[in-house]
Amino acid sequence: IMIKILDIGCRYGVFPRFKNCVEEFEYFGVDADASEIQRLKKKYHNHKKISLFNCFLGSKNKKIIFNIHKHKGYSTSKKINPKSLWFGLIRKNEKSIKQKKKIYSFKSSDWINKNIKGKLILKLDIEGGELDFLKGLTKKNFNNIQAIVAETHFENPFQSESNFGTIFNYL
Repeated sequence: IMIKILDIGCRYGVFPRFKNCVEEFEYFGVDADASEIQRLKKKYHNHKKISLFNCFLGSKNKKIIFNIHKHKGYSTSKKINPKSLWFGLIRKNEKSIKQKKKIYSFKSSDWINKNIKGKLILKLDIEGGELDFLKGLTKKNFNNIQAIVAETHFENPFQSESNFGTIFNYL
């Protein structure tokens, strides 16, 4: 059985924990920043089991504003929470937005049902959008998820309900 990894927020490419066994799985990377997907397609052009998609996945099918920050690791549909520990004290000079784009958000279950069949490992790092992504899944999708690797925070660096506690309670 081929292991399938769905990496939502794949900006930096194959997650370091999976790099040593890249030939053992089928990788689906998703990111809303088209320039990052183009860069990753060049980086992984020799890997036949790596598929990359430029799209945004959330709780509903709708148009959203996607903020591309100067520090690309913070690109998100959420606004920065200037009162958070992260952006209020630690990284207070890293809040600038380079570009705002109106894009389409696909309901996560619709996209997965169309593009990935079978069991998978889910990796989430979508800057405050993790809970929205999970709310877009159906029971069938959850039944196909074997494990979840997620970057979450104990506070809210973004103006979002998504943090360690809310995600834990939702799951």
